Amino acid sequence: MIEIKNLKKKFFCNGSNKSLFSGFDLVIRKSEKIGLFAPNGSGKSTLLNILAGVDKDFAGTVSIEGKRISYMHQDTNATLAPWFTCEKNILLVRKYHHLGIEKGKALLKRFVNEIEINFSLDQYPFMLSGGQRQIVALLRALIFEPDVLLLDEPFSALDIEKRAAFIEFLTKHFTNNLTVIMCSHRGDEVKSLLDRAVILEHQSETRITMDICRSKFHSKQEFEQIISKIRFKKNGHEI
Repeated sequence: MIEIKNLKKKFFCNGSNKSLFSGFDLVIRKSEKIGLFAPNGSGKSTLLNILAGVDKDFAGTVSIEGKRISYMHQDTNATLAPWFTCEKNILLVRKYHHLGIEKGKALLKRFVNEIEINFSLDQYPFMLSGGQRQIVALLRALIFEPDVLLLDEPFSALDIEKRAAFIEFLTKHFTNNLTVIMCSHRGDEVKSLLDRAVILEHQSETRITMDICRSKFHSKQEFEQIISKIRFKKNGHEI
């Protein structure tokens, strides 16, 4: 289980401290797959950074049940080592955590056969397109065999065909024991992967405006309407 209790987070902007989270609470059950949907600037990525342990500058409590946490960051340029090939980038996490490299190679071979990538893993990240780097980052997140998987806009640079292929691929690999938190603007595409959708909005602070279970995804028109509006908002305001 993941429990966020009374989370408070401020950031410095235009000469003063601004509140992003103030008394924010969220509980995610073990093995639950949830999507976080919100306009830009609402704190989705910040929340994932806190859960991943990257951002420790906050107040409140964050407890996570699970030893292995895998985080696919939105900025693949910052998280893929340019001096390693794509294959080494993917397998590096297993080497660092003293996991079986040979098992990792076998898993990677299976993954590649399933999704049919159109580039060589012997290439370096700077030789790839943004979508191809996203594929490498997603494979690295999965190769760790995590208990908790954090995904920040995992399909934003993929074309329609490859997004559909990866959603089908993830459907097979989102096991019963895996807890997933995914940030996305594409609720219509990723909702098939989710057990629950949490809609966030930021005005003076970020708060939950809707929390919908899977059984209501298709019957609740507000879900589709809100997701569509999110795409046309910035910092909580219509644009």
